[in-house]
Amino acid sequence: MKTEKITLAVIVIIIGFLVYGLFKSKPESKPLGQAPSGLNSLLAVATTTAVGPQQNKTIFSSNSQCTGRVIGTAGQAIMLAFGDPTNGDISSTTLTSMVGFTQGASTTVAYDSGVYGCGRWSAYGIASSTITTTEFR
Repeated sequence: MKTEKITLAVIVIIIGFLVYGLFKSKPESKPLGQAPSGLNSLLAVATTTAVGPQQNKTIFSSNSQCTGRVIGTAGQAIMLAFGDPTNGDISSTTLTSMVGFTQGASTTVAYDSGVYGCGRWSAYGIASSTITTTEFR
């Protein structure tokens, strides 16, 4: 009789630890930047910016609340840098027609912040043109 009570108590304790472990092991994480799956984001800023080979332009400032960014080019390709030079990333002063990430001419690309981040972005125009930029939150 006493052994049955001890066995039952041990089983109850083990089940208690298992139930506690199941609830405790679920991380309470929230997405950093990107919109959670199935939820919408809101348009924050939409602008046009002149870019060209004369200078590199900051097209997005660092923002921890963005969910995505969209860049549209019209007629000319551009080079992009996804980063902040103060963090050791490619500096906007080194962005050239040969350094950076290419976005083709006459294209529109949506950049998910879960992949590309919400840091400072710079653009360099292969030739002078106007691009359209949009940021979502």
